Formats: sequence, structure tokens, C-alpha cells
Amino acid sequence: MKEELMAQVLPILEKTKEGILKAVEIVQAEMPELIQQVLAWNFTISLIGCIVGWVIFVLGICLFQLIHKEVKDTSDNGCQAISLALLVPGLLMGVLNLTWLKIAIAPKLFLIEYVTNLIK
Repeated sequence: MKEELMAQVLPILEKTKEGILKAVEIVQAEMPELIQQVLAWNFTISLIGCIVGWVIFVLGICLFQLIHKEVKDTSDNGCQAISLALLVPGLLMGVLNLTWLKIAIAPKLFLIEYVTNLIK
């Protein structure tokens, strides 16, 4: 009985082993392309966020200067507050989205941090 069971299980284990080895080979073959795509994706998303942040920041400055020129009355601070409210998020988006710079300067460091964040 044991021998019959072992004879049936052994081919299944061999096929499973072969399948796992083929999967590992496929993953190893695709790994460089996958890494390139991860770097390109994170670089692009970060660069777009950085550019949008700086555009919002500059828009806030221009709006503040325009309102400051048009409205000489200091009692109307609502419009100035709105333009100043654009400065903070714009500056934060511009400064905090510097992943593109890290990818451009040290892509291996970025990949190590990316993998550690995936593991956590």
C-alpha cells in the first residue's frame, strides 16, 4: 500500500519540482525588465508630482502678487489667504516628491528601499 502510494506521489512531486524550476527561470529572465519598469514608473510619477507642486507654488505666488497689487485695502485678507493657501501644499508637493532625483542619482539605493518597503 505504501509503495503504491509512493509510486503515485513521486511523479506528482517531480512535476511540481519542474514547474517551480520553470517559474524561477521565467522570473529570473523577466527581472531586469521588471526593475526597469519599476524605476521608470516611480521616476515618472514622482517627477509629475514635483512639477505640479512647483507649478501650484508659483501660481500661488503670482496670485498673491496680483491680489496684493489690485487690493490695497488690508482689511480684505480673504483673497490673500487663498493665494497663501496654495503656497504651502505646492511647496510640500515640490519638496517631498524628490524620488525622481533619488532614482536618477542612486537607483540601487532606491531599489533597496523599495524592496524593504514591500517586505514590511
